[in-house]
Amino acid sequence: MMFRKLSHKLIALLTLIVLAGSGMTLLVVTITTGSQFRHFVKESDRRRAEELSRVFAAYYQSEGSFNGVDRLLVTPGGDGSRDAAPDRAPDMGGMMRGMSAPMGQMMFRMAAPEPLLLTSTDGRVVADTVPGRIPPDAGELARKYGVPVTVNGRGVGWLLLGSMIDSTFNPLQIQFLHSLRLAVVISAVTAALLAVLFGSLFLAGLVRPLRDLTGAAESITRGQMDAPIPVRGRDELAALALSFRTMRDTLVETQQSRRQMFRDIAHELRTPVTLLHGEVEAMLDGVYEITPESVRSLQEEIDILGRLISDVRLISSMDNNDFQLVREPTDVGALLTRVGSAFRKSALQAGITIETHVSPDRPPVTADRERLIQVISNLVLNAIHHAAGADTLVLSALPSGHPERGVHVTVSDNGRGIAAEDLPHIFDRLYRADRSRNRKTGGSGLGLAIAREIVEAHGGTIRAESSPGEGTTIHVILQAE
Repeated sequence: MMFRKLSHKLIALLTLIVLAGSGMTLLVVTITTGSQFRHFVKESDRRRAEELSRVFAAYYQSEGSFNGVDRLLVTPGGDGSRDAAPDRAPDMGGMMRGMSAPMGQMMFRMAAPEPLLLTSTDGRVVADTVPGRIPPDAGELARKYGVPVTVNGRGVGWLLLGSMIDSTFNPLQIQFLHSLRLAVVISAVTAALLAVLFGSLFLAGLVRPLRDLTGAAESITRGQMDAPIPVRGRDELAALALSFRTMRDTLVETQQSRRQMFRDIAHELRTPVTLLHGEVEAMLDGVYEITPESVRSLQEEIDILGRLISDVRLISSMDNNDFQLVREPTDVGALLTRVGSAFRKSALQAGITIETHVSPDRPPVTADRERLIQVISNLVLNAIHHAAGADTLVLSALPSGHPERGVHVTVSDNGRGIAAEDLPHIFDRLYRADRSRNRKTGGSGLGLAIAREIVEAHGGTIRAESSPGEGTTIHVILQAE
């Protein structure tokens, strides 16, 4: 293609627009000027004819007829006659006596060869400056367009002058119109050149941010995530560059998080697999006796692997938008009571008493019942396993105090709480505040992350509140529909 760069295309477009506009201007100016100039010439000739009609009226009044009137049309340097001069010259002094200065100037101008036609009232041509070019219908033309020559209120003839006879422009008028068109053409070319010059300077600054973004995108495609993305100005292109930089930074964080998650998943999988391998090998070598207890230990490690794989699959489906909710009217209080009863025995084994408080005026919500059970179960299991020093776990479901109706679910323990540096990360995937905790009770490290994903998929919110020595409270707010 002729223009591959955006700047070249924009400059070409700008130039075409200027040239097209100039062409239209030239066309409009030509048509309008020609029409107006023709009107001006006709009006000017008519005014001059009205002035000259007085001269010819004075001649007629002095001579009693138009005989010899053509001597008024003699050009300078002539011999005093045109065809056959009359025997007697008119009293020019008396005729011109009292005439104004403009009249004298017009008489002088008449010495120049200019189309003029004087007819009598019966249409007979009595004087003209266009010999051989008298139109055949001169009388009709004079009566229709001519200026009357009157003496004492009586018409004695008709006068036609200039464009009233010949509508074509004379050489001087044509030269004027050509000069005007040339000026418009020169202005159009000058405007086009200035448009190209200043447009190039403007477009250079306009295209530079796009060129920077293109280079940064190509660098990111090659894996160079640290490519600089300059932000110039405060216009839409600067906003685009800022958004692109934010997107790049988010992409980098996502990649780092994903790499860390893969490393953590590999670590989580390697530990039970290593334990399984070691215990099975020891049993085969006869180091461990194959007993129901040893097989049960293997089964626990397999259960850990199963839970981890299930949680990873769930997280993956959420990331790929394959996660579907089966919504139906749900009593969150009833679910809370059900989960509390299911975990009461295991909580007692850990020295924790579960209490459930459900408000009778709680509104129902439209939600996926099984997924909400999974959320509450993860929160309860997390509290049982990690609420060090806790002896009470309180589950509550109350009406939401927010502007929109809903249910406020809390899971509170009275343990030692969560350290301030760990609190912002407890919902991160595979995050563990205590890396040395027992794996068989520690879970996969994805329970709270899954709980957050499910709650947010319902349009709700989840957050943690903790103070060292005072316990931890998880708040879940679900809006009623």
